[in-house]
Amino acid sequence: MDKQWLYNFAARVLPKPNRKESSLSAFSGPSAKRSAFLEICTNVLHKHRCVGASITFFNLDGLMSRVLYGLAAPDTPINDDTYFRVASVSKLITALCVMKLEENSAISIYDDIHDYLPYKLREQPISLKQLMTHTAGLHDGDSYNRLLGTGVPVTELINSDNVLPSADKYDWEYSNFGAGQVACVLESMFNKSFETIMQEYLFEPLNISASFYPQHIGKNIANSYNALPFRKQPELDAKLRVSRSDKGWDKVEQLQHYTLSQGNCFINADGLIKIGNAFLEQGYLGSDTLKRMRTPYAIFGKADYRLKQGIGNFIIEDDTIAKYPLYGHQGYAYGSIFGLYIDTVHNDGMAFCSSGCSLARKYVMADINLDIMKIWQNRELWK
Repeated sequence: MDKQWLYNFAARVLPKPNRKESSLSAFSGPSAKRSAFLEICTNVLHKHRCVGASITFFNLDGLMSRVLYGLAAPDTPINDDTYFRVASVSKLITALCVMKLEENSAISIYDDIHDYLPYKLREQPISLKQLMTHTAGLHDGDSYNRLLGTGVPVTELINSDNVLPSADKYDWEYSNFGAGQVACVLESMFNKSFETIMQEYLFEPLNISASFYPQHIGKNIANSYNALPFRKQPELDAKLRVSRSDKGWDKVEQLQHYTLSQGNCFINADGLIKIGNAFLEQGYLGSDTLKRMRTPYAIFGKADYRLKQGIGNFIIEDDTIAKYPLYGHQGYAYGSIFGLYIDTVHNDGMAFCSSGCSLARKYVMADINLDIMKIWQNRELWK
């Protein structure tokens, strides 16, 4: 029996936990709609067994409506300034910085990364564009999944388990191993640590408080919990992460820093608004660059018929949600789901963060992200 099917069935039929307290920290619509909007969002979060969550709808002027729900950690409610490890939303965040560096003529996303790295993944050239579009012929094999987080150097993962012999016969496969190489390439190109590069070229220009090292955030970071079955011990313990050694963040360590750009960004919802708006409208990036990022370079195929691959983002084509493409990225790790998406027709977006929820899904997109996208697209509810 398929494990995901069994999980989805359990999420649907098992009793829900007691509903957590929710509140509106912002609401753009008329006061008569406040309670109805809060109830709709709360019901969706309860349906998907959220431990804690933040739903934010924004436009180019910033925050419009936000619902806060449940706990970030024991006795610690989710609030406006809760930071989350947003998992694969980090890929979109990283891609924005890479494209800014290209606009500055500091790099080319078409160069062979082996011209810079102190190691070779294979003899055939690989570009940053291929890494950011998952078309580099890299794979998350058993050895990658087993050894990730153990401190092994990246050179121990360069094998047939994770690296296909050629990308020529290969269209697309989502690869955290590949996305993690982006940090290593940037460090080699600039002789600066990935964290330093991201702060200097993305976070500081956009006035965002964020880091790929939770030690730099320090406090008010959400745990991540398994919601089904619920476990009191977090899968991601924020206090434990913050207590770890902070050595190495400011050093060029390409053999170790392959675990950052694929999913290790810590950021709050207000920071995600700024990331979303940088992806939505020219300013940080030019319009031509944004157009290239949103261009489909590959399709997900059987993995998810609704999705195509842009540079660092998913292109979502689902008529049940919108009659036009939406753009963004999903995060999925440690029992938590995240999502940052923009709508180029209405010039607005949604940011979703959780400290644990149901991981039910049919294809790639999590059910909870799809349900929140439907609320977002029903603008009469929150505008």
